[in-house]
Amino acid sequence: MIMQQLFLAGLTGICLLAASGCQIRSHFPNENTSRTTLLINNGWAFHKGEQPGAEAADFNDSGWDRVGLPHSASIPYWVDMVEVYEGDVWYRKEFAAEASSKGRHAFVEFEGAFQHAWVYLNGKLLGEHKGGYTGFSYDMTPALNYDARNVLAVRVRNGWDAQVAPRAGDSIFPNGIRNVRFVITSPQHVEWCGQYIATPQVSEGSASVRINTEVKNEDAAEAGCVVLVEVLDAAGKVVTHARSQVVLAPGKATVVAQDLPPIASPHLWSPENPYLYQVRTRLSNEQGVLDEYRETLGIRWFKFTENEGFFLNGKHVYLTGFNVHEDRAGWAFAGTDAAMRRDMEIMKQAGANCIRASHNPHPRAFYQACDELGLLVWDELHFWGRGGFKGGEDGSYMAEAYPTVESDRPEFDRNLKDNLRDMIKEHRNHPCVIAWSLGNETVMQMKEPLLSETRRMFIELNDLAHQMDPTRPTGMGNVFFTGKESIADIAGFNGGQPKEKVGGKPILTTEFKPQRPPLADAWRSGALAWSGFAYGTHCVNKRTGKSFGLDFGLFDYHRLLKKGSASLIPTSFKEPVEGTPAQLALAADKTTLRNDGTDDTQLIIRVLDRDGRLIANDVPVALVIVSGAGQLPTGRSWTTSTSNMGRQAIEFRCYQPGKTVLEVTSPGLKPARVEITTLGTATDKVTLK
Repeated sequence: MIMQQLFLAGLTGICLLAASGCQIRSHFPNENTSRTTLLINNGWAFHKGEQPGAEAADFNDSGWDRVGLPHSASIPYWVDMVEVYEGDVWYRKEFAAEASSKGRHAFVEFEGAFQHAWVYLNGKLLGEHKGGYTGFSYDMTPALNYDARNVLAVRVRNGWDAQVAPRAGDSIFPNGIRNVRFVITSPQHVEWCGQYIATPQVSEGSASVRINTEVKNEDAAEAGCVVLVEVLDAAGKVVTHARSQVVLAPGKATVVAQDLPPIASPHLWSPENPYLYQVRTRLSNEQGVLDEYRETLGIRWFKFTENEGFFLNGKHVYLTGFNVHEDRAGWAFAGTDAAMRRDMEIMKQAGANCIRASHNPHPRAFYQACDELGLLVWDELHFWGRGGFKGGEDGSYMAEAYPTVESDRPEFDRNLKDNLRDMIKEHRNHPCVIAWSLGNETVMQMKEPLLSETRRMFIELNDLAHQMDPTRPTGMGNVFFTGKESIADIAGFNGGQPKEKVGGKPILTTEFKPQRPPLADAWRSGALAWSGFAYGTHCVNKRTGKSFGLDFGLFDYHRLLKKGSASLIPTSFKEPVEGTPAQLALAADKTTLRNDGTDDTQLIIRVLDRDGRLIANDVPVALVIVSGAGQLPTGRSWTTSTSNMGRQAIEFRCYQPGKTVLEVTSPGLKPARVEITTLGTATDKVTLK
């Protein structure tokens, strides 16, 4: 039986302090926090290709394109394409820093950059990150120019790399950057993803809360401060807290461990009732608040069992849902936060209670949406194999998942372990996450002696995951060795397997075709369909010569139902029949957007007859931005056809405030328009204050 449990004895560098009494009030004279977060997705200069000297502040980028984040060098990308751009790209962002901000610390935080990134500020290298799916943060303070021009420059390189995972996989691997933020704090602050929240004992009557907070002192002298941690319910009421006094060593991070008084009669998080608390952490000294840091908390307990399946909050739950890739029509891997949310709403409506993040850590908004909607998540490290596809030679994504050249292994091991650490740090406070999957189809077709080397790597990853987070089990997606052995706590099987119980561990069917689900046996924890959406891949269907990802997906690449799939989900949607086209309809899932790069809207085109009924005719259509700002993945216009039962869809985003009018036309049919309003500031300029 794999049970959620907590074991903190073994953690080093912890300053363990007793929680204060149960009097709940603010302990700070100054309620203003000194942490400022600025999303900086707007107004980047972009260049595709090598560009010597582009890291320098005085480099002339006036001839470069201007783009917003999230962004991919392969935009526009469509699922029937098997190639993406590979090579270097550059992004540059100009900003200012006021002299009044001296004494504070400024960090730049990336949610991900695929897959090898070099980050410069005013020509100085801040850091280098390998691995395209995990976030990272760098301190900009030593390189800042105050009351002067600053330039952040990011070089990003994709393409197969022997020492960076994934070395193989059924997907696309496009260049690009997710959301980027500036975070400005006091010298004493909570580190990047520096809080670990656990609930060691949970029942319907009570929940204990243990919180480890990594506090960094950037000053050259020791500093004393008070750490107040408060848990707030959904109405904003403090339900428990702990207060500790600490002395922080100069230039170092200290982990402050606090046990909070139990929460009586907690609201338990579940797919039916995804109740979320908020954890508010404040650092202060005699001058006031130094830093404020917030996380969400969902209180639940769960266990995977060998013979009886999965239990959540003491009740048996059969895990049912989908594998979900993050790429999407036109935008490749550059989906917005709103797009991640929309995907999960579609999966929830399709009857899912569990999602597999196939086969890599997804953007932060994905996990936030799953927390809020009540979707359990099988989180997965990007240690992919080539599955059933032929190959094995280094130099392409048909290579072995683990290095065949011995000299590449030490660096590969370091990078993969760093990525696992970062994945767990970023996602460990999300109640939706119920397992850390260490990889997918990694050793299929693999032979000795490489098999033994890969087995060693998995043992080390498994141990590291347990060290980083003792509260969750590990899993694997169809990663087995001799005798169907699973090194992880949970055995994941692809292809609808197993047909009968094997081994001595809990079992989850991690992939099956939606038309052929496995039996809901008592011993099976659940089954996840392959896949929720069609996806982009370099792998080719030999029969059709087209992208393999076209063959899968309950929903197509545009997030519409696939033809003939409507009967597979609980919906009132009925497939239309062909008729006589007379007019078009154009609708948006919302008509008001933010301009910060986190928002978009899905535009849906429909073919109607003269009575306004949806008909299944496929007709050529042209979608055009008639007036105002904004963009489709193809720019200001998109020509296509209504290829899904008389419908087609695409996502629109805008980085400038104002009104945008879009129109769809087709020869001989009445056109349709929609107006989108974008809110926000009219400038791309950023100033650190």
